[in-house]
Amino acid sequence: MRSSFQSGKKGQWFIISAVIISGVFVVISSMLRVSFGIDASDVGRRNEYFYFGNILEQIGNVEAECGDIERNMKEFEHFSRLFAESRGYFFFMNYTISGCDVSDVGLMIASEKGMFYQNVDPNELIPGII
Repeated sequence: MRSSFQSGKKGQWFIISAVIISGVFVVISSMLRVSFGIDASDVGRRNEYFYFGNILEQIGNVEAECGDIERNMKEFEHFSRLFAESRGYFFFMNYTISGCDVSDVGLMIASEKGMFYQNVDPNELIPGII
């Protein structure tokens, strides 16, 4: 009689230890899942390159009569600045108008994640930005 009672205690101890060990593994796996999780939404939040390329492309589409080119470029720059700043990006644009054409366009879009620029004169930037 005595030996069946002792084997019953051994079985209970085995079940209790198996439940505890399983619980420890569940806790460890949930901790690792949180720390090694892939955030797929990060790509959607980083659109600096898309906006940069889009603005560069649209600069070539600004058309006007010879006297209106400066007004249209100022309007385009203002619209682009409002658009970029509403999404949390720093925006800088400079350009030179020679005759009836726009030449020497410089553009920069920056955020805490990165910066894209092309032909920007560093002397025209606001001190402390770069």
